[in-house]
Amino acid sequence: MTDTKVKKIDGDEAESTVFMCCAGCCMIIFTVALVAAIISYYVFGIIFLAEDYELCKKCDGSSLWAYVLTTLIIGVCTGSSKVNSKEEKKSPEQLLITLIITFIINAGMGIWGGIELWGKSCDFLTESRIWTFGAVTFTLQMTASFFCVCYILALCCTLIAASAETEDDQDLTNIV
Repeated sequence: MTDTKVKKIDGDEAESTVFMCCAGCCMIIFTVALVAAIISYYVFGIIFLAEDYELCKKCDGSSLWAYVLTTLIIGVCTGSSKVNSKEEKKSPEQLLITLIITFIINAGMGIWGGIELWGKSCDFLTESRIWTFGAVTFTLQMTASFFCVCYILALCCTLIAASAETEDDQDLTNIV
C-alpha cells in the first residue's frame, strides 16, 4: 500500500495559482493572436500588391505600389533585426540610438506614404484595396513614430536624472 500525501493549499495560495494559470493562458493567447495578425498583415499586403499592380501602373506619378512593397520589405528586415540571441542587455544609450533609428525609419516611410496616399494618388486608386492597405500602413508607422518619440523623451529624462544624481554624488564625495 502506498502512502500518498496531498498537499493542501490555503486560500491565498490557490488564488495565486489560479491567477498565474490565467495570466499564462492570456499571454499564450495574446502571443498567438499577435503572430496571426502579423502573418495576416503580410499575406494581405502581398495579395493586394499582386492584384492591384495593373491599377497602380495606370496612375501616372504615383508610387503607391512601390511604397507598399518597400514597407513590407523593411518591416521584415527591421523585425528580424530586433530578435536577439540572448545577448547582453542593451545599455540605455544603445536603446536610445535604436529608438532614434526606428523613429527615423518609421517617420520617413510614413511621410513618403502620406505623400503617395494623399498627394499623388489618382481618384480611382483611392477606392482600391492597396490604397486602404497603404493607409493602414501609414497609420501604423505614424503610431510607431509617436511611441518612439514618447519613449525617447522618457529615456532622455531618465538619463538626465541619472546623470544629475551621479554628479550630485560626486560633489558630495569631493566635499568629504
